[in-house]
Amino acid sequence: RGQWNGGRSNTATAEWEDESSVAEESVVEQRPVRTKKGHKRGGKKAEVHSSEEGDEDGSEVSDDGNSGYCIVCYDGGEIICCSKCPRAYHSKCLAKDGGNSVSIDYLPRNWRCKRCKKDKEVQMGEELANKFYAFGDKKIRSAYADYKGCSDFATCCALLSMISEILTKLKNYDYGYYFSEPVDMESVTDYLDFVDTPMDYNIISERLESGTYADHIISTDGEKSIMEDILLHVLCDVDRVHRNCKVYNEQGACGTKAILRVGEIHRSKWNAFFRQYIADRLPEKVQDDYHDFRQKGEFGGKGSAAKRKKRRSSQGEEQRKSKRAKQDASTSALLLSAGQVSALEHVFFASPAVLQQESDAEDAKAQASLGDASSFSASISTELSKSFGPERVSSTLMDGT
Repeated sequence: RGQWNGGRSNTATAEWEDESSVAEESVVEQRPVRTKKGHKRGGKKAEVHSSEEGDEDGSEVSDDGNSGYCIVCYDGGEIICCSKCPRAYHSKCLAKDGGNSVSIDYLPRNWRCKRCKKDKEVQMGEELANKFYAFGDKKIRSAYADYKGCSDFATCCALLSMISEILTKLKNYDYGYYFSEPVDMESVTDYLDFVDTPMDYNIISERLESGTYADHIISTDGEKSIMEDILLHVLCDVDRVHRNCKVYNEQGACGTKAILRVGEIHRSKWNAFFRQYIADRLPEKVQDDYHDFRQKGEFGGKGSAAKRKKRRSSQGEEQRKSKRAKQDASTSALLLSAGQVSALEHVFFASPAVLQQESDAEDAKAQASLGDASSFSASISTELSKSFGPERVSSTLMDGT
């Protein structure tokens, strides 16, 4: 078991990518599945040995990459070893774990257990109690009440609450106890030669729930709010647990292949929860810096700033284009014909006397038109009187028929 060294090791620069899932095979190969004689699990966590002697003297894991007991019943005897993870099973216990009870002779050398696939996804029954936190857990909100003035207080509290619940599930997951306690520096004497910042699930949970994470923030880039900085440091600490394990168990004197595999299990499970509940809800700045941390073991570098600057520039250009389009639409709606423009210019620039004369002339034309209409009406009436008689014409006009 080990912990990430804060970027000192070259192995920390690469992301741990989950391998593509491989289904269980039932094809008989020349070499049968690897088995060994296990022992009953003797305690919460036994001493880790670096040789296969561990199988005989009561240790939980050995350097062959697998635990020394059945993961289902925690008993010893002849156990079947998964080729990818540290789990081992009795043949009869495979059926209890969702597989098929099969003879060892019918399993291939590179056989992988079903739990390897389950490590990569959030299974039924593992879902968070409430994935749609609106404001976060009451305990988390109270712990960070000093920062409730931040505009993103509710969002960050919701994410911190989710992380807190995920940590509880990781502690209770397979081999979770390996990452729930600090490394015993007296036993692992060279641990700090590879790891700068030891970290475990309990330390993260205690700091998170007590509201003391702000006290552990050494520096900030000034671009994020205090709640965003807290969120980023919590995420990075979870990542440290798995990275530290990888770095030490690949290079440390007490490192083992089995504990390295345990770290891969928890890394995969954390990634499954992160993808389902956290990733899409992260603030932009936290997302960029956390990505950098997972890639390079640090955050807040020039790369993140450049990406954010480019994104802001792109967003600003889009806003300017949208504003110009609206202005063009408004301008086109106000366009006038040449005659209308000429009429407006005449009204604005002509003298009052000229405008009055033109108004009188228009009134005279209107009166003349009315007079012409009256004369025409009178002439029609005269002609009708001659033809039908004045009394009949008068009666018809009054009736409107």
